[in-house]
Amino acid sequence: MIFESRIFELKEKNNYIKSTMNGLDDPTLEDFQFLSSSPALIDDCRHEGAKEEYILSYVEAAKVIVSYKKNLPIKVFIGKYSLAIPCIYLCRHALELCIKDGIDKMQGEYDYNHNLHKLWEIFKEMINRQYIDSLEEEIIESMGSFVDFISELDDSGTKLRYPENKEQLSQEKLIFVNLREIVETTERFIKQMRLLINESA
Repeated sequence: MIFESRIFELKEKNNYIKSTMNGLDDPTLEDFQFLSSSPALIDDCRHEGAKEEYILSYVEAAKVIVSYKKNLPIKVFIGKYSLAIPCIYLCRHALELCIKDGIDKMQGEYDYNHNLHKLWEIFKEMINRQYIDSLEEEIIESMGSFVDFISELDDSGTKLRYPENKEQLSQEKLIFVNLREIVETTERFIKQMRLLINESA
């Protein structure tokens, strides 16, 4: 026998996924949640609602990781897993979606890649075509610096998703990251982007 013991057990599909619930009296109601609530929106709002839902969902998940990490008794340890990898991936992906959304809203175009720095340069060029004052220019530059910080951790969009690429480890040196600051700054970045887009529209 290949396996000494059986761990995996598959349940019926409706234990994992349902297309409908049996009203508010459904005994499993507390066990389930919407995968996405954007399909419930009216057609005119669905596209924009889905974009916003994805961006905010990644940020909220990163905040959950940070709040869990605060309760860990050991400050520094090397273990078999890292909460930093998924946390920063969530922030990075939220930034990517946010920047792409900003380019879309300004009727810009970009290649479908995951390079944060290139995407930010496209957005920055578009926003600079608008009249911006020195304060706005300073804000845009500092936002660009944050994009650069995150790009240092994953320039390709794959280093936080896969442990290696072409037999080269994705993370080759020890580095310390402040998850709380990264998550909070990501959230502020997204709010600032909304303001920039609204004022430039």
